[in-house]
Amino acid sequence: MGDRDDNFWRAKGEALFHLGRREEAVADFERATELGPGAAALNWWWRGSALHLLRRHEEALEVYERAIELAPEEPRNWWGKGGALRELDRYQESLAAFERAIELGPDDSSNWWGKGGVLVLLDRYEDALEVYGRAIELAPENAQNWKAKGEALCHLGRHDCSCHDHAASRPGRNHDDNRTWDHHHSHD
Repeated sequence: MGDRDDNFWRAKGEALFHLGRREEAVADFERATELGPGAAALNWWWRGSALHLLRRHEEALEVYERAIELAPEEPRNWWGKGGALRELDRYQESLAAFERAIELGPDDSSNWWGKGGVLVLLDRYEDALEVYGRAIELAPENAQNWKAKGEALCHLGRHDCSCHDHAASRPGRNHDDNRTWDHHHSHD
């Protein structure tokens, strides 16, 4: 493995990504996408993930769409696209992307969590509860799923809680908490 190998640059980018050095990771993922057709869709997806966490959502969306062109049956590409669209307040498109991720990867709780977050943003709390229930069935150890379900119950007035800041309490929109994003990346 050398610096002319896309796997080298992707691995380096992944390490920087997990160290929180997202700008450097973007550059390495870009280099990987330039070099290798071998895992091109994965390289594009990692690049989109880093851009997403840098809040460069328009760029991330373009990158995820390229990953989808290369690997349309890969759920992670649709999950990434759904997240970028959600951050761009394009909720109906985001919902469709998460639904496609679920079709392709029904056993991945993060796909269900992503869909639930969009449903909450659309004020469809009952639907969100159902979706979060499925996420919890798949990953009962994931605290984000339980937190999201509690927040949906709060919005419905069916839980003893306080919705202190409506915007901050919406699942999937807390940019300072990347645990679910990182959980999704741990599948690689």
